[in-house]
Amino acid sequence: MEAMKPEFDDEEPINPFDFWSGANFKLKIRKVEGYQNYDKSEFDKPSALFDDDDRLEKLYNNLYDLNEFLDPKNFKDYAALEKRLQYALGLKGTPKMQDRETQEQEAQWERERRGDYTEPSAAGSSYEDMSEGRSKSFNDPDITGSNTEEEDDSLNYFAKLVNS
Repeated sequence: MEAMKPEFDDEEPINPFDFWSGANFKLKIRKVEGYQNYDKSEFDKPSALFDDDDRLEKLYNNLYDLNEFLDPKNFKDYAALEKRLQYALGLKGTPKMQDRETQEQEAQWERERRGDYTEPSAAGSSYEDMSEGRSKSFNDPDITGSNTEEEDDSLNYFAKLVNS
């Protein structure tokens, strides 16, 4: 940036992207306190990229137009960006996903988190307790087969924490 806008009047500005009076960039890497440092890098003296104008024209004709990347249709408006920032910073709730499948999946996970989950009633897909012949809830305390009153108290305590 210093080469493009020099600090002193006796220095001439350089446009490094000019084909005829541009300058190559010399990347200088050195170790400073164990880390790579590039602060000694600089532009070379201005010169033409090629001596042949036909070669310069061929290069110029092979350039890609980058204006499509700057088109406003490719950017969100300020309100949408601000809303997303609020979500990212945790100042608002989580954003809802757009597709229905993801929304249904999130709703199912929320029901599981609250303990309202029961297996679907499709044939062969529910967990059956062989001794009682009924479907088990996801958070039924006897699903593991070993229940004590102390374990129930702990589970109830944590369930209250989750639901509050």
